[in-house]
Amino acid sequence: MRGTPEKQQGATGWLGILIMPILSYSLRSHGEGHLRFSNGIEQLGSSETMHRKVYRRALNKVGDKAYTRVIRAVGKQMGLKRGQVLKYGGVGKVRANYKRQDYQIVSRGEEVPLREFGAKQFSYGIRARPWGKATRFTGMFINAGRWTSGDPVAQGHVFQRVTSSSLPIEKQFGPSVPEEIVKNETAAAFYRVADELPARIAHEIAQVTRGAVG
Repeated sequence: MRGTPEKQQGATGWLGILIMPILSYSLRSHGEGHLRFSNGIEQLGSSETMHRKVYRRALNKVGDKAYTRVIRAVGKQMGLKRGQVLKYGGVGKVRANYKRQDYQIVSRGEEVPLREFGAKQFSYGIRARPWGKATRFTGMFINAGRWTSGDPVAQGHVFQRVTSSSLPIEKQFGPSVPEEIVKNETAAAFYRVADELPARIAHEIAQVTRGAVG
């Protein structure tokens, strides 16, 4: 299992993927657990369809739980609400099936506009909360003219001058969901849930073998 941020080939933005493969977890079982798995596998017989059915059900059950935890964790990690995470992160899930025996949580998107982190205009610049931490951004601005004008340059977005002149200006951004989803507490939340997979596999085997693995 791994989570790796990488640039999308041929497109702007980031691609972040968390993968839960069946192999790395089924091989973890040892001792009594290994005996239980062995007994269960024997009961399943040589039917590849039955094996894949068990793995698919286990992966999707645990994977769906991990998806919920990841969305919650990355929002807290970045300082965003769930709706913002889904809007800017394009977070989706690719569930296991009979042919593909893994579960993927995929995020595609660019950096989130700094406006989305509660940006407010002050005399010194902007205060916003990327990563959930109040931060000063000196020299940046939301309003045209004086900072007290109350007239946003563009829908409340944050800007900064490129040179000492009034123009050009550039819109400012915070972190991106695809980059954040594969690290720190969000990745840890994914791994914690993924560690439940062996037990879930044993449960699914017990269901189809009428308790051979209990």
